[in-house]
Amino acid sequence: MQKQIIRDCLPLVGALLYSYLFTQMHLGVNAFLWAVFILAIIFIFKRETFRAKYFKLIAFAYFLSALQVVLHHSGLAQVLYVLSFITLVGYTQVRTLRFIWYGLLLGIGSLMTAPITALHKWRVFDWLPTKTLQPYLPLSIIPLGIGTIFLSIYYTANPTLAALVDWIILQLGMSMLDFSWLYLGRVLLGACIIIALLWPSLNKHLVGDREAFWKMNVLRKRKKVAFSFLSQGLKREYNLAVGTLFLLNGLLLVTNLLDLKYLLHNFAESSATELSSYVHRGTNLLFLAIALAMVLVLYFFRRNLHFYPSRSPWLKWLAFIWLIQNGMLAISVALRNYYYFTNYGLTHLRIGVFVFLLVVMIGLFYTYQKVEYQKTAYYLFAKTAWAILGVLTITACFNWDILITKYNLRYTDRDKLDLYYLLGDLSDKNIYLLDGYPLPRTITSSKGIAYKSEDLLNRKKSTYERRTKQMDWRHWNLADARNRIWRE
Repeated sequence: MQKQIIRDCLPLVGALLYSYLFTQMHLGVNAFLWAVFILAIIFIFKRETFRAKYFKLIAFAYFLSALQVVLHHSGLAQVLYVLSFITLVGYTQVRTLRFIWYGLLLGIGSLMTAPITALHKWRVFDWLPTKTLQPYLPLSIIPLGIGTIFLSIYYTANPTLAALVDWIILQLGMSMLDFSWLYLGRVLLGACIIIALLWPSLNKHLVGDREAFWKMNVLRKRKKVAFSFLSQGLKREYNLAVGTLFLLNGLLLVTNLLDLKYLLHNFAESSATELSSYVHRGTNLLFLAIALAMVLVLYFFRRNLHFYPSRSPWLKWLAFIWLIQNGMLAISVALRNYYYFTNYGLTHLRIGVFVFLLVVMIGLFYTYQKVEYQKTAYYLFAKTAWAILGVLTITACFNWDILITKYNLRYTDRDKLDLYYLLGDLSDKNIYLLDGYPLPRTITSSKGIAYKSEDLLNRKKSTYERRTKQMDWRHWNLADARNRIWRE
């Protein structure tokens, strides 16, 4: 009974705590404290969810992203923090979900329907002291809500009406200007979050049943045919798949051999423009090739073609060779990107190419698993989605702005160093690294526009000062603290 009372009071506690921690749209220590609070609530009131493998994975991703917000305060860490939290809400509703996408959808739906769930759970209309007003109270909520909306519109559009409303409110000892709609929004959002965690969502069974419909393993379905010649359809499809993969393997083999020849003999002597064009063109080609490769494998290895013919392994082996050659194509693009950044420095885009290639290799591995162990396309999508979350979570564990600045200043030749990228494109987290660096008087951007380096550095400093001016201990993070030490 006591635990139930505490549970009923938690939405109010969560609303007040959320409104206090997130006074502004800045994340820092407040994000970590809120994550600890949320995980503690789930552990106390829904401890059974921690037994589910996928829930533990999303909970770990949420906690780790909160920690990276404090340490690095990167945009990626903040986006992952929000997305992993919403997904965490979905997995507290249905812990058996296998596809992370369904967890995200259920989390969004739970947050949106949380107020309705709370009103239904608490039977709010039964709290009235008399039943005389109960039939009329629900009917009055909609007119009052609509009236409030139109009053706000008329208040803004008509100065005379606004003056009258202000006079009435002042007579009541209040001021409309002192009322913070943002504060009210934070309070309501905090309450909705706790409700969505602890009470069942209205769309819980809809999402859970839909997700359970999809299978991970391919099941063989035998069909009786009336005429013998119709039974040859699967054989013709098998021969078509073998011929197609044989041809595509030959084309990709020639492409990989020519690509390898270029990498070994001509690539190191290419200019920056040629290297950039070659890397971007190769990445676009890779994306298209991998997408088509997976589509082909998904099409050829569907349903009964997985099981035909048992005596001939040609289709499976051709598919494996096809996947291996696509992996070689990915390695080729990785080598291009490696030569590119060793000559001209690191950028977010060049790091993003490596992250993309890692996801591609993982996707190819799960495609192999699908073929070898007769899995469904749903298995491929579900596993790849978790792999993407893992790769992005690990990527968020690094302060890339600082690493890029340190690497470029230390290892890139002065004549190839893109100082405009460090001063103008990266965030203000690298101020303490650039302030003492011997910058040239003018810096030219990639578009050919000349800037004074002192102006770029001062603009970065002013951006930092303006951004951190209103921040207190709740928004503290290590990246800003380094710049604060530099400033002092």
